[in-house]
Amino acid sequence: MRYYYTACCALAAFFLAAGSGRGEGVLSMEDVVARALEKTELILAGKEQVEASKHYQKQAPAFMNPSVELEAGSKHIRGASWTAYGISLAQPFGFPGKRALREALAAQDTELAKLALREARLFVYYETMRLAAAYAIAGQRAEHAGERVARFSLLKKFLSGRPFASPQKRAEKHIVENRIDMFSRELLRIKAEREILWSRLNTFLNMDGKVDISFNVPAAPPALNRETLEKTAEERNTSLAAIAAGVRKKKLERDLAGKEAYPDFGLTAFYSGETAGERERIIGGGVTFSLPVFNRNSGTVKGLGNEIESEKLRLAFEKRALRERVGAAHREFVIAAEAAAKLPDEHLARMHAQQKEADDAFGKGLLDFVTYLELESDIYDKHQAVFDSRLEYVEKLTQLLWLTGELKNPFKSGAGR
Repeated sequence: MRYYYTACCALAAFFLAAGSGRGEGVLSMEDVVARALEKTELILAGKEQVEASKHYQKQAPAFMNPSVELEAGSKHIRGASWTAYGISLAQPFGFPGKRALREALAAQDTELAKLALREARLFVYYETMRLAAAYAIAGQRAEHAGERVARFSLLKKFLSGRPFASPQKRAEKHIVENRIDMFSRELLRIKAEREILWSRLNTFLNMDGKVDISFNVPAAPPALNRETLEKTAEERNTSLAAIAAGVRKKKLERDLAGKEAYPDFGLTAFYSGETAGERERIIGGGVTFSLPVFNRNSGTVKGLGNEIESEKLRLAFEKRALRERVGAAHREFVIAAEAAAKLPDEHLARMHAQQKEADDAFGKGLLDFVTYLELESDIYDKHQAVFDSRLEYVEKLTQLLWLTGELKNPFKSGAGR
């Protein structure tokens, strides 16, 4: 019977390995992030907003339209009547400097739209990368948990094949039955979590069916210098760039508000005439403008000045906070990378060999039941430690790279260890 159990374990391992092979629909990490950047509506919406801002920018320096006034009527004096008519043309102009400031303000809006698009790209890029890695690791968890359920199901059949079992063997059978219940429940939980991960990932991919994802943790972590990361983040981080662009926009708004104290003006030209007796014609021109007597717009100028100082202070704080976040994220990544390096793929191969050796020894009666269960549990826990370390590695690395404001893929195909 024990040789029967060993043969069953070998067959189960073979079929599980065959069934876990990837199907035709396999995407690399490069494929995943490329599709997300192409298909996600969040990025497409950002592109449309940038195009809209460009159109507004072109429109901002346009001159105001001229106006034309036509007049015609009849004039009566002492029983005599004749026709009177007139035409006037007016062209309004902004005070010198306002047009250029409005154009500069529109350019700042375009810059802010581009920064929003860049932030959307960063979000989609690294969130997709993180979810793709988590989904791939969840598949490995499900595969290993399935192997465990299959192994204990065979063990149950092996222990149930004894017609006259001793109390010790019956107790062993009960232990196996109880563990099958727990392991089956855990397998369902892992599969459900994987389904949820796919749903979240497919929000970015927008695919009709599921695919497998080819994911490898690099043999060596990327060389990331903390000082270089902090400098890059200060230059490229979209949150900081948006605050700085906001300060520049507020300065332009203040300058324009100052110009508003000086009135716009208009040039007019007119022509009028009458047909009474000798024809009378009047031709002339003029200038119209409002007097800056009651409103100098000083409150708006001062208020914008306060807002500028407020944003400058916030920018200084965010720069310091970003350095701290980058430093903390770098330390967390270093720890995660060291933990992942201690649990390479060789550990998985070694544990598979240990499990096979234990299955063979137990089937031949060379390993007692308690020791077999302890070893199997230790191997399973170590598998989970490997999966956890890889997931933490991915999360810490993507978080760190996200803060720098650059798009980098450290999980390219063929970089696995």
